[in-house]
Amino acid sequence: MSKERYPTQQRLLEVARTFRREQFPLDYIVQDWQYWGSDKDGSWSGMTWDRERYPDPKAMTDEIHKLHMKLMVSIWPSIGDDTALAHELDQHHLRFAPLHWISRHARVYDAYSPLGRQIYFKYIKSGLLDKGVDALWMDGTEVEVSSAMWNAMDNVRDTKALGSNAMGDFTRYLNPYTLLTTEGTYQGQRASDNKRVFTLTRSAWAGAQRTAAASWSGDIFANWTTFRQQISGGVNVTITGNPYWTQDTGGFFVTEFPGGEQNPAYRELYARWFQYAAFNPIMRVHGTSIEREPYLFKQLDPAVYQSMLNA
Repeated sequence: MSKERYPTQQRLLEVARTFRREQFPLDYIVQDWQYWGSDKDGSWSGMTWDRERYPDPKAMTDEIHKLHMKLMVSIWPSIGDDTALAHELDQHHLRFAPLHWISRHARVYDAYSPLGRQIYFKYIKSGLLDKGVDALWMDGTEVEVSSAMWNAMDNVRDTKALGSNAMGDFTRYLNPYTLLTTEGTYQGQRASDNKRVFTLTRSAWAGAQRTAAASWSGDIFANWTTFRQQISGGVNVTITGNPYWTQDTGGFFVTEFPGGEQNPAYRELYARWFQYAAFNPIMRVHGTSIEREPYLFKQLDPAVYQSMLNA
């Protein structure tokens, strides 16, 4: 179960407990971004926790494990200027100069560099994995080095202006970024313990399967056309040899259905999408703005709830 986003340790645990109390099957619960702080400061994806909202991450993961669930946590390749991770990367000139679109205080690390990958993983291990986090959700791994994400030609211009990375010219070696960053976290985890590695990444490259990385189709809109496109999209991805693919079941953005889960038309779409997702390599729910935990539909729309439970 995933959403954008559970804002506190207390809320995350409340949802996990409710799934078990309602006896609705769930393997993973996901903590999305900004558990470290805000996009308005320099804490972005520093592999740390905002202790006012997440006072005891280890106790939180321990309780999740006692509920027989696992925890996945979101991380980004863009690192906030005020983090210890950024400071160490900067000592070796391993962050790219442009500011990332998400924050005026974050820059992308150089995953083309073996040293960059080692430093990045060191902070993942100490800040997340050593606290009991089971899996990484590596968002934004295309990678969005340019801040001009909404204009394709501006993005091309800015990418050319970047010059080079540790592997070579950016115009030649941009797309392999996602493979290298997931490879770094995979190798780090395999060297650290014997746990099975699993990663969710927003972008994949040839060879991603060897890094235990699954991909999904991004921040999609909730409508019947997009739902239909997920079927062919998922088939096209998996026949490349990357077998593990998933989607934001129910759509990430629900702007076309005023009232969200209160709208019967959206509930019908969500129910059908949920049924389809049961046949995906990975069944996953994610989205923003509305409530979408399946147990909430038990009273709101019993027929929809039962269809989800049956799936």
